Amino acid sequence: MVQQLILPSKGVMQADVVGANNTDAAFEFDVDQETLGNPVPSGFTVTGIRVIPHNAAAPHVAVATVWRLRLYSRNAKGIEDLVYEDTRYTLPASNEPSLDITPWFYQNEDSVGSIYGTIGIENAATDCSFLISIEFERRSR
Repeated sequence: MVQQLILPSKGVMQADVVGANNTDAAFEFDVDQETLGNPVPSGFTVTGIRVIPHNAAAPHVAVATVWRLRLYSRNAKGIEDLVYEDTRYTLPASNEPSLDITPWFYQNEDSVGSIYGTIGIENAATDCSFLISIEFERRSR
């Protein structure tokens, strides 16, 4: 008899990503932090995206900057793979956290359990780290 792994319906992928102005730092999230490392499916419903600019100290202190978050369906990260963008470019620098709770379906086109992204800081804006959290539900379209 083969036992099925029972996974919780909700999860969170989260990490700190370091950025520098006029660059885009690539990242890949493939571990569910909320459920102690359970795998991430190749397709899921995104239920929340948080971006918090901060310094790298402990505890974190908010940092004002101008940034852009992009999420992609493939690791190649071509413009045709772009599935989500939250851009603050050309806006005034801010240390306000961003929260987007608009649900949408993500499908990894490389057929692996992860999500690909980049976080960029506008030229001449302040270097900082970002706590990026992606909340998701394990369910199909």
